[in-house]
Amino acid sequence: MEFVRVKRKNRGVKVEKTFREISVALSAGVSIPINFSDTRPNHIVITNGSTGTVYISRSANVGTSNYDYMVLPGQRFQCIFGMGINQINAIGVDSGSIGVQSYEAELDPVAVALANMGDSVSSTIVGSLANQITLQSNAIDTGTGTPHTSLTDETLTFTISGASTSRTIIFEIADPVKGVYQNLALPTKLGDTTYTPQLQTAGGSDTLPETWQVDIPANFSFRARISVAPVGGNVNISGYTKAVIS
Repeated sequence: MEFVRVKRKNRGVKVEKTFREISVALSAGVSIPINFSDTRPNHIVITNGSTGTVYISRSANVGTSNYDYMVLPGQRFQCIFGMGINQINAIGVDSGSIGVQSYEAELDPVAVALANMGDSVSSTIVGSLANQITLQSNAIDTGTGTPHTSLTDETLTFTISGASTSRTIIFEIADPVKGVYQNLALPTKLGDTTYTPQLQTAGGSDTLPETWQVDIPANFSFRARISVAPVGGNVNISGYTKAVIS
């Protein structure tokens, strides 16, 4: 582990930070504590280098149903902790490694403004540049689930999983004026080089999850509606949004 103290200018404000970058090996299904008690950073960046989803929590009981943040394979997730943090805990669906960058820095008001301000400023976590959302949770029947309404221009990345052996999910969006949901062809299906935009999918399970990505304009609402009841189990659809900075 190497520590580097750096002084730099950031929008005219001098920032002093202690930077640490480590690689953490994960065994499938095993919780790993990552300790920062010697530096107590207020910024942490997680890069998922494994082939499966990684779940992060302040709780030692982190799991697929008990987590604060979910980091998809190949994704980079940044959080801002207003009061600093001593430890986080990680668990991976698959074995592999994650990169963890941590540092102490003066909080950037622009970053905080872009962050998810659902948590109050006085709480431990001021917010994150990626905002976790759930569109469907343990769904076993048809339904609209929980629509997501964007506060700014956002990129939404979400994964369809669950125990069901078949299901049909339709992608829909509504404008802030009329509020009427219409079909939306999603332009990106991660990992599929032959993919063309689709209005719906019949895929997505625990054994073969599907990950999709779409841009949502400010104040529009997006939902993943289950139009045909799942067979053989449930459907889960969750992911995160990240503000589009122009």
